[in-house]
Amino acid sequence: MSRFAPSGVVIESTAVTANPDDSAGRSVGPLRVACFLPVDDQLEETRRRLEEALWYLGRIQPLPEAQYRSIENDNWAEAWKQHYRPIQIGRKLIVVPAWLEAPSGEREVVRIDPGMAFGTGTHPQPNYACKS
Repeated sequence: MSRFAPSGVVIESTAVTANPDDSAGRSVGPLRVACFLPVDDQLEETRRRLEEALWYLGRIQPLPEAQYRSIENDNWAEAWKQHYRPIQIGRKLIVVPAWLEAPSGEREVVRIDPGMAFGTGTHPQPNYACKS
């Protein structure tokens, strides 16, 4: 899909399961794949080529019919920040983004500007354990 969607492709799990000793979890159930097509004078040609590629892929593994919907243009680079919350790490640290006030408490505050440079820190790191 990335051949047709230079703005990005997203793979989402519709369900995740984890054992008590498995903090990372694993995908179960079907996956949802979405791509973001630019709305320009090439949109219909891009859709046609994408549909053709999906048809060929469907010969290997049956696929559900592609669905399309318009998404309002938004400043996605900023919009995600409204949902970001401080992350407690162990018993002593809390990671707080630069635009939020640090909550009061006894934790040591680590301030970062999450995003492209540092990531958001919200995804688990498999095979690592941290004890404090």
